[in-house]
Amino acid sequence: MHVHRRRLSNKRMQQLRSDAGRWLCELRKKRDLSQSELAQKVGVEYYTFIAQFESGRGRIPPSDYLVWADALGVEPREFVTKLMSYYEPLTHEIIFGSALGHRSTSGGNASAQPRRPGTGLPHASRL
Repeated sequence: MHVHRRRLSNKRMQQLRSDAGRWLCELRKKRDLSQSELAQKVGVEYYTFIAQFESGRGRIPPSDYLVWADALGVEPREFVTKLMSYYEPLTHEIIFGSALGHRSTSGGNASAQPRRPGTGLPHASRL
């Protein structure tokens, strides 16, 4: 079995990282938090780390996802799934079909696939 390897361009990855930063900034502002306040809530030493994440120059470490979700008032699964769509779009597409709110990296209509109820995963007959 031959599998074609796909990679996203550096430009596309930087765009997704910037999009993630805008999303994080929106969440912070909805909670009426300053960058300094969010930094305290998530346990980072300097608010400039928050600025880096919001500008797309950094990634939240997976070990910190739960504390970030809590600080931003987002259900953890929703938070991680959305971040994955930005940080790991190809993995997200394999698991969920296509990136949330993003143009599909494959160009196909993955959302038309039957899904297992309550999971968002492809129906067993499609695996």
